[in-house]
Amino acid sequence: MSNNKKYSFLLIKLSNQIFNYENRFIGCYNVPITQYCIDNSYKIGNKLIEHNLLPNIIYCSDLNRTIYSSYVIRNKLKKNIPIIKSWKLNEKYYGELEGVPKKYVQKIYGDNSLKNLESDYITKLPKIKDFLYYNNYSYYENSYVNDRESNKNIQDRLLPYYKNDILDTIKENKLPLIFTHKYTARVFMKYLLNLNDDDFLNYNYPNNKILLINLDNKFKYIDHNEIEY
Repeated sequence: MSNNKKYSFLLIKLSNQIFNYENRFIGCYNVPITQYCIDNSYKIGNKLIEHNLLPNIIYCSDLNRTIYSSYVIRNKLKKNIPIIKSWKLNEKYYGELEGVPKKYVQKIYGDNSLKNLESDYITKLPKIKDFLYYNNYSYYENSYVNDRESNKNIQDRLLPYYKNDILDTIKENKLPLIFTHKYTARVFMKYLLNLNDDDFLNYNYPNNKILLINLDNKFKYIDHNEIEY
């Protein structure tokens, strides 16, 4: 008899932050959480209850904005579930560009080129020595990584964590919620959807959506549902 059992997990990327409104590179800087993000976290909790998708555990980055949002969701669910924090779910690290207004880099490379540089799989944003004085914005004071990250660098830290830690929770028939950031979520979907580098360049992770990811009995991607909040 074949085993048709399915497994699932939830994937959410954080909503826009204060630096997005100021059009700066956020990366791993611990920006203050906005009321908009707090309100969205309550909405996420409501949608999870409405669809009876109650996670047993939350995995989030170790940046304050996802940690705080995770606690808001947990409080809304009224379930004392563990919240596991890891830098491996952090956003892309921009090095000396963190905190820099994007308009300065757009002047050098142009708006479309900058978007492609950010979205490309293997390319890192270039070093610009004029912006070294912005280093006080960097989260990595003790340096988990030594240089700016490409999206491939994100995948190199993300996938071992998923396969060695998060997947163990899924195998225990639990429903984990993974709460991460824009580029980390994009890289995760590249892996799940098996996107080539060209398709990945144009892939946009959906805004204000909870993704319910379904896996087969060998823990391979089947499909996913998008739940708007």
